[in-house]
Amino acid sequence: MSFTNINYNENHYKLIWTSGELEGLYIDFKYQEIGYRENEPERIEFRKLQIIKYLLEHSTEYITGTQINLTEELNSIDLPKSISSIKASILKALNPVFDKDKASDLYNLIIDKHRINGQMGYKLLTSDAVLSNVDEAENYQIVASIDTYADKSDNSYAEESFSYIQKNWFMLFIFSYIILMILFILKANDISFGELFMHLVTLPLKTSLLICLLGGMIPVFAGLIIDTPYALIAKHIKTGKKADISEYYHIVTHEEERFDLSKQHISFFAICNLTGAITTATIILFVKKIPDFDTYITKSSMNTPLAVISFAAIFVALYNNYMLQTKHVPIRNNHNYILSRAHAFFNFFWLTFSISVSCGLLFAFLLFRISSSYATPDSLDSSFLIMILAAYSYLWFSADSPLAGDIDSISKDNFISGAPVLAFFSILYTILCFDMSMTCILSFIINVLVLIVWYIVMKKRKSIGVIRFITSFFSVVAVFVILMLVLNL
Repeated sequence: MSFTNINYNENHYKLIWTSGELEGLYIDFKYQEIGYRENEPERIEFRKLQIIKYLLEHSTEYITGTQINLTEELNSIDLPKSISSIKASILKALNPVFDKDKASDLYNLIIDKHRINGQMGYKLLTSDAVLSNVDEAENYQIVASIDTYADKSDNSYAEESFSYIQKNWFMLFIFSYIILMILFILKANDISFGELFMHLVTLPLKTSLLICLLGGMIPVFAGLIIDTPYALIAKHIKTGKKADISEYYHIVTHEEERFDLSKQHISFFAICNLTGAITTATIILFVKKIPDFDTYITKSSMNTPLAVISFAAIFVALYNNYMLQTKHVPIRNNHNYILSRAHAFFNFFWLTFSISVSCGLLFAFLLFRISSSYATPDSLDSSFLIMILAAYSYLWFSADSPLAGDIDSISKDNFISGAPVLAFFSILYTILCFDMSMTCILSFIINVLVLIVWYIVMKKRKSIGVIRFITSFFSVVAVFVILMLVLNL
């Protein structure tokens, strides 16, 4: 059955050529891949995929002109440039099987170029292609084949947990050993968690900043300088052949499944960790400027809360890793999150450090502010503004940035779920802890602007029920904030 007899909709996920010279070629809209028969598929960017969808919906006509609008998010696309980019992706998928000239000839059987009234027009040729539907049963089979779930029984969570432990048992043992060794060293030297935080706060600013930046970037470097050579060495041991440099990407990303070497993934990974590092660094800078704060956190009463927060951070980092590996919706290069990969191993420690330091210091300052034994600052420092801007940047970039769309980020709910929580607590923090000042007003303005952006994102996603609930919730919060401001003034 040809495409012309099917109405395209979002339930179709794969365009497959079932006859002719292209038999066996497919474009997968759900998992963002172009593949040919049993060969390893190639990644296709979200933007390119949307253009193919657009051509698919208009397969009976030529699309002419230079600029086209796909969606509100992907508007004013340079069509000729984009078509050329799509060609490169298709040729990459065909080149392992066909030589360059043959692959180029086959590409011409997919997208036809034709000049119409002086303008170049493009049409997707679908006479030998069919669209595959995803129904509930088929979708479950996909999940089952990837996640090795036998059925949808009540034991699914136990099976997920067992599968996770199977993949990571050795690394979980190493983590447990490292944590026990750290606790033993602290106990043997009579060092409290408060003293650990105190040493971090009293370090020179440049040293603190360097620790945060290196902590955020080490996972990226680990992927490039540990996982990549490891994959190439493993391939060489298996085959006894030295890999050509043109095959490195395919071996590391697909065959050995060690690290996604696509520039989109590396850029996304680096920028996410960088914005997280800046957030942590500015929190340290914020508390550094507070007199006697380093003395306060070494009090015996602070040891237990800081220890609890640190262990909670370990749990959150592990739970985050667990959720990534047991998602029911298959994701590209799921191996990126297995803890035996060097970049995932170091990223676990970075997440633990970042979460424990950020939450621990902010919680300690809140108690410090409430304490009557210390003279606390009345004005909000400008580093607080940098901190919330960096935190919002991380939430937005990891969820709704163009790069997040290109790699089909698994952090799609970060901005939607995180932005209102951060806004609420930062406004509350500002009101409870500081006298009104220009910095406080700027903090309110930043939070309000971000909430407007958040609301727009919600509307684009058409989450009407959530919008109504959140609107009601924040109406109550707004009244509460106004009352607090009036009382504070």
